[in-house]
Amino acid sequence: MKTKKEKWTLTPYDDAIAWFIVVAAAIAISVTILNEEKEKDSSAPSALIFSKEPGEVFQDTLINGGLGPKMVVIPSRQNSTDTEGFTIEFAIGKYEVTVDEFRQFAEMTSHTRGGHRGSARKNMGCWNILTNKYDSSLSWKNPGFPQSGKHPVTCISWFDAVKYAEWLTQKTGRRYSLPSEAEWQHAAQANTDTQYWWGNDVGKNQAVCDGCGSQFDNKRPAPVGSFQSNSYGLYDVSGNVLEWCADDWDVNSLGASIKHEYEITKDTKFGKVQRGGAWNNVPAEIRIANRINGGLPRVNNTGFRVVMRFMKPSK
Repeated sequence: MKTKKEKWTLTPYDDAIAWFIVVAAAIAISVTILNEEKEKDSSAPSALIFSKEPGEVFQDTLINGGLGPKMVVIPSRQNSTDTEGFTIEFAIGKYEVTVDEFRQFAEMTSHTRGGHRGSARKNMGCWNILTNKYDSSLSWKNPGFPQSGKHPVTCISWFDAVKYAEWLTQKTGRRYSLPSEAEWQHAAQANTDTQYWWGNDVGKNQAVCDGCGSQFDNKRPAPVGSFQSNSYGLYDVSGNVLEWCADDWDVNSLGASIKHEYEITKDTKFGKVQRGGAWNNVPAEIRIANRINGGLPRVNNTGFRVVMRFMKPSK
């Protein structure tokens, strides 16, 4: 016996759902096409496109409130990369990162002084230059000498500095990092060819070191900005505190970092490069060209400054 096939029909409710699905799919396809076209029109995310001119000073706003460090846009190097209508430029910290700036990061991230990779000891303290001993009670909050919030933060390992830069990247949407050696030297030298940016003689009261003629010599760092800046507007690039760079230590790393300036490795087989000299170094050791294998640990003569890399529309 043959049965009659049931005829399926759309109810008004079913019809509405079907139309909704068709319209939603059309919108999704349109958005995808528009996004693809937008990506074709720009070779860099909008957050990385920046039109500041050399010498301009700025501070990025943090997502949860507050400001990042003061940054100075540095004139392009001769080998600045040009890609699809953009040049890759960078800004660098006007000052070494201060105690107040690092405290903001530490409080927002619950960053502590113990347990980081690269630590000389698990319960990390700090090597005290004044006593030439490791002291488990020392930290960036208490580096073994009096400090204010405007002093450069010290007792900072290379990993601490990297964490701070990564945090700035997350909180600003821009690309912060430690400087490569090539970037650091270009910014510190400020288009000069002398031992120090101010000349070949260390002089007196131009910086803090062991023999620089300042009241802080061989005792502790000075508050940032206590001395004259170089012609690019950067303070304390010679003396005060040693500054971490991104590069692994290698006799050829200064040349290599020109090619690999956007790479940062966390390989602990190598020490990391420090530049600039510190409050306890003799004048020859605070020369712009001087390079130090800083290892990885925390020492109370070592801090850092950061760079922010961006893409600028080519003229």
